[in-house]
This record gives sequence, C-alpha cells and structure tokens, in this order.
Amino acid sequence: MDIKTFLIEYGSQADRFLDDFFSDKKKEAKKISSIATQMLDLYQEHLRGGKKARGALMVLGYQLAGGKERKKILKASLFLEIMHSFLLIHDDVMDKALLRRGKPTPEIFYQKLSQKKNFSGDQKHFALSMTIDLGDLGVFLAQEALVESGFSKDRLFDCQREANLIYQKVVFGQALDIFGEKQDQFGEDYVLKIHRLKTADYSISGPLRLGAILAGAPKELLSNLTDYGLKLGIAFQIQDDYLGVFGDEKTLGKEVGSDIKEGKATLLILKAKQKADQKQRDFLRQTYGKSHLSQREIDQVRIIFRETKADQFSLEKATKLTKEAKKSINKITRNKQKRVLLEQLADYMIKRNK
Repeated sequence: MDIKTFLIEYGSQADRFLDDFFSDKKKEAKKISSIATQMLDLYQEHLRGGKKARGALMVLGYQLAGGKERKKILKASLFLEIMHSFLLIHDDVMDKALLRRGKPTPEIFYQKLSQKKNFSGDQKHFALSMTIDLGDLGVFLAQEALVESGFSKDRLFDCQREANLIYQKVVFGQALDIFGEKQDQFGEDYVLKIHRLKTADYSISGPLRLGAILAGAPKELLSNLTDYGLKLGIAFQIQDDYLGVFGDEKTLGKEVGSDIKEGKATLLILKAKQKADQKQRDFLRQTYGKSHLSQREIDQVRIIFRETKADQFSLEKATKLTKEAKKSINKITRNKQKRVLLEQLADYMIKRNK
C-alpha cells in the first residue's frame, strides 16, 4: 500500500465513523433545539473533504508502535480531525477568510442566515458570535470521541496529556504568527519557530506520537517520531506558504494570495526583503499586509518573490529538511513496508501541487 492509498482508505473509514458519531449527537441535540442540530450539521459539513492527514498519521503512529486494535484507533483518531476543524473555524475568523475547502466559512454561513431571517441588531456580530460558539463546540465533541474510543484509562490519560501540550504550542505559535503580521522586521528563526509550534508538532510529529502513545510506545520511538515529524512538518509549512502565493485556488480550496494581504511572516517575504533592491523593497512595504490589494499588486509581489529568488530559497529549504527527516526513518522501524510509507509521506508533503 502506498501513502496515497493509506490516506484515502483512512479518509473513507473516518467519514463512516464520523457519520455514526454525529448521528448519535444529533439525536441528543434534537431534545435541545433545532439550533443545536443545525450547529452539528454545520460542523459535520465542515469536516467533509480534506485529506484528514492528521487522523491518518495517528493511525500510522499506532501501527508503528505495534498497535493492532484498528477500530479503537480509528475512533480515537476522530479526536484530531474534530479538533482540527475547531482550530480552522477560529483561524478563519482571525484571517477574515471567506472560503475553506472551496466552501463558505461558517462565519459567512451565519451572515447569510442572519440576512435571510432579517435578524435585528448587528448581524456581523451575530455571525462572529455563532462562529466562535461553533468552534468551541468542537473541542468538547473531540474530547468525547477520544474518551469513548475504548482504550485504557492510563493510555487515554497519557494521550490527552501529550495532546494538551501540543495544542498549547499551537496557540503560542498562532500568537507569534499574529504578532509577526504586525512586525516589519523578523528573522528566519522567528519564522521557523512559528512553523514548529503551529504546524510541525500539530500536523505530523504530534499525530504520530499520539497514536504511538495509545499503543504503549517506548520513549526512544517517541523521540525518533518527534525528530522525523518536526523536520517534515516545518518543510510542509514552508511548502504550504509557497502554495499560498503560487498555488491554484481551485485545488487548494482557499484564496491564493491571502497570505500577502494578511502580511504573513514567511520565508518568502523574509528572503524577498533581504534580496530586494530599493524599488522592490518600497513596493513590498507599501503593499504587503494590506487587506485591499488589486490583482495586479498581488501579481507584482509574486514577481518580486521570483526575481529575488525567495521562491527558490523556500523550496530548497523544504527539500533539505525533508531529506533530513528521512534519515530518522530507519530508527523508527525495521519494517520495510512502513519505511516506504514514511518515505512516501515525506515526498508527498513537499511535492503536492508545486
């Protein structure tokens, strides 16, 4: 089995488990209000699509540590997928995003609902309030999915404790990211720290480790999974930043160029400012981080990224980190098939939609 098949099979199985999970929750919600069932409908819809890579990597980590109870780990992995939607819902509020996976964000859904129903008062505030509340709901749905997965209390405790540390790092990483948007000067270490806290541990290293913990993995394996996952996760985020500027909007399912409008702290803008001439630097200062940019201005920022070779620098950095991550694979497992999966995963993360 290759990594794409592994991800596809997991996504299909996870969707069935999620359908059952939300079906049960909606039965309970009907006793409360149609508003509650609508929230669950919207949350479930938000979970549809996407690669569900975090849940899949939790299953892979479990298998790498010798875990055999597939039904239990599939149920437990829903925790990561539901939590991921919670973070995305709040992240889209902070980014003022209009689209997620090619669909309107929950905030846009509630704005349209308030307009359709002709709600009194501040309709935008209503939409924002409901979006925050919807995201909050996901935290508790996720906890329930994990607790009811069937693993022993000791394993669940260790898993939850580790997950709490991972999500604290995500919050701190997001704070650094927000501050980075307001700072004109930041270094490569600052950018990579954001990537490590906000993405690498959360998206790759953490899921692998959480699955392994539920299988009772020794500390040495957890350490090797961390080394592999952090390097690959940083490479993944560098590539994601690249795609956020140069990718295809239909493929990504979100607005290309939004990072430019938000003023994201990325290696692209860092290297461009370092290598730009005075005219280019002035243009970047006038445009980068401005919410109302024309397509021509966004295209010009792209041109500057290419002229300063900031795009090339970013891709080379991602490739280097991926190669370093691969060096950890032989320490993780002796199983040939699983080594191949980890190697394919590394390639998949940086070759997607270049």
